Amino acid sequence: GYEGLVADFYWTRAVQYFGRERLAGNSRFEQLDALLKTTVTLDPHLLIAYRFGAIFLAEKPPAGAGQPDEALALIRRGIGANPGYWRLWQDLGFIYYWDLRDYRRAALAFEAGSRQPGAGVWMKTLAASVAAQGGELDTSRLLWTQVLREAGNDTIRRSALEHLGAIKAAQDITR
Repeated sequence: GYEGLVADFYWTRAVQYFGRERLAGNSRFEQLDALLKTTVTLDPHLLIAYRFGAIFLAEKPPAGAGQPDEALALIRRGIGANPGYWRLWQDLGFIYYWDLRDYRRAALAFEAGSRQPGAGVWMKTLAASVAAQGGELDTSRLLWTQVLREAGNDTIRRSALEHLGAIKAAQDITR
């Protein structure tokens, strides 16, 4: 019956371990993944452990462990345990974007997050922008069209129209 309390203890240990290793200039962080897995096994709803744990894992040394695959696994586990929490999708997208430079998967993660309850329209615009950056112009056009259709104000509508025009121009140049 004390799983939550013990999870908090392990989360605190993970943060202290990460900070101590980083200050010491160590870049291996050998215990970090195990501490994080133990934490979220004990409390699968401890969202901060997924979000910041993934940052600790994904960051390149010496700032972090340089383990983006483990970070992805941690975030996916968090999404499985907390499927409606859109910020985990945001974190997943940023790992793909910043750490792996996989723009297609980043766009897919941002778009999936945009469909979660409470997610802002900017998640869909982020998905559309990242898709365009990764050369997925058709995907980007589709997402910007959805943003245009669902826009709640003129500023977002104008932005969507500008992006759609830029995509059309890029596709016309290619043709």
